[in-house]
Amino acid sequence: MSQPVYDCIIIGSGAAGGMAAHKLCGAGLNTLMLEAGRSVDYMGKENYKHKMPWEFKHRGFLSPEERKRYSYVANAYNKHVLVDEAANPYTTDPDKPFVWVRSRCVGGKTLHWGRMSFRWSDLDFKAASRDGHGTDWPISYKDVEPYYSYVERLVGISGSQEKIAHLPDGIFLPPVPLRCGEVELKKGCEKMGLSLIPNRIAVTTREYQGRPKCHFCGNCSNICETGSMFTSPTVFLPLAAKTGKFTLRPNTIAREILVNASGKARGVSFIDALSRQPAEAHARVVVLAASTFESTRLMLNSKSPFFPNGLANSSGQLGRNLCEHIMAASITGIAPRLKNKFPSYPEDGHPGGTYIPRFRNLTHRNPKFIRGYSFEIDTGTSIFPGYAPDLPGFGSKWKREVKKIWPSIVSMGTNGEVLTSEQNFVEIDPHVKDSFGIPVLKIHMQFGPNEKAMVEDMAATAYEIFEAAGIEVLSFDKGPLPPGWSIHEMGTARMGSNPKTSVLNPFGQAHDVKNLFVVDGSQMVSATCLEPTITIMALAARDCDYMIEEFRRGNLA
Repeated sequence: MSQPVYDCIIIGSGAAGGMAAHKLCGAGLNTLMLEAGRSVDYMGKENYKHKMPWEFKHRGFLSPEERKRYSYVANAYNKHVLVDEAANPYTTDPDKPFVWVRSRCVGGKTLHWGRMSFRWSDLDFKAASRDGHGTDWPISYKDVEPYYSYVERLVGISGSQEKIAHLPDGIFLPPVPLRCGEVELKKGCEKMGLSLIPNRIAVTTREYQGRPKCHFCGNCSNICETGSMFTSPTVFLPLAAKTGKFTLRPNTIAREILVNASGKARGVSFIDALSRQPAEAHARVVVLAASTFESTRLMLNSKSPFFPNGLANSSGQLGRNLCEHIMAASITGIAPRLKNKFPSYPEDGHPGGTYIPRFRNLTHRNPKFIRGYSFEIDTGTSIFPGYAPDLPGFGSKWKREVKKIWPSIVSMGTNGEVLTSEQNFVEIDPHVKDSFGIPVLKIHMQFGPNEKAMVEDMAATAYEIFEAAGIEVLSFDKGPLPPGWSIHEMGTARMGSNPKTSVLNPFGQAHDVKNLFVVDGSQMVSATCLEPTITIMALAARDCDYMIEEFRRGNLA
């Protein structure tokens, strides 16, 4: 039987894929979206966020058998949207572990992401010009600025205008007010000349474009049922569907990008996850938005006489230039003035915490490391005090002490830039396949001397901030956490102006295959210390505007 030829096929339905669907369908392009996971009734029977832990068999945790199958972020609330790692393995060198957190459902990781949404600046895009490491992005903040605004209007970002040059202000909904512990910590920051600001988060703080105001239930990471938190299925996919140009095909495992006799992309070979039968879909343009590693894996597995080392890999850079964030200096303490002063409302419903923007290597270079890091702060009366196991004692006296310091807890952690390195890359493992017979990735990632020196500075500064604020340290783990823990992997198919040193051009278009676009985190050149999702969405919007214009001009045929 003859099959339809779509204008575009998008692989992946998360932040990048959702934006691409919205843009391309809005331009009138007949678009098919392939998603490896299933659709989730996250606003109905498959939303468990208001269940108490004791309502689950294992008190909200996973059983010993389930812990072997899921990543560290999995629990009873979210395991149904995460990848079963037993069926979908990846490999690493024995002495270089990497934690790869994957979501497999319509909407991807937008169903349970951290929501932090900061614009990047030329401190980030042009970092190599200042410190000599790596490569500058082929674009600047000026190129992305209008697309940040476009994303902010669509998504709804709460935040405050701060006039910090390297952390550009945006179009914000009202910020979430600081909590008592954050006010205490801010005093210490001010003594040190540091800023402490409300987090910029993709959560509505007032009714916004048909989405309700956040009701501060405190379960953002367990899938928001109201749509107050941005997800691709609550914002992007409905907009795409309204055009009548959108077809969503869940439970579809992309296996290979097909090429024609001229070496151009002609479609996608896939496996139906339910029937386990192979099939193909055809299109004039193929758009990869499956996530950094999955898009690169798909390209590396797409070998042909034209591309024996992977699709669009004439540069040899596919899989290279992996970068992410390092997380360390996790510190928790007690603000003495808040002991026994119970709040008038539960503070664990706060959807975003507060933030200390980067302050290292802005004007003067640190002699020990380049780039920088930021701090993320949390506080408030959580339903299950995480500090309780660290307190000595037992029985009623111990319980009274837990309650006494309950309102006074302040915690802080860091997010630092991991530099690109020759040692950090991904490749196909020739000896291991997933349950669908598709070769898996082998991930090579380790922290280098720059990251290790940064961790030392993170720890010293964290302690100094607490001391300046008069906060008594209760626990302090200098870290760092293992590679991958940030869930912010980037690079591996980076953009650039030179086809010999990059995989994509500045619009996410493959140098070697003009009708192939990669619009997710694969295209990124460096990591910065800022969360990547809003930048991924902005770049995807920019890429798609270029793609639409090229399509209309007939340049992609």
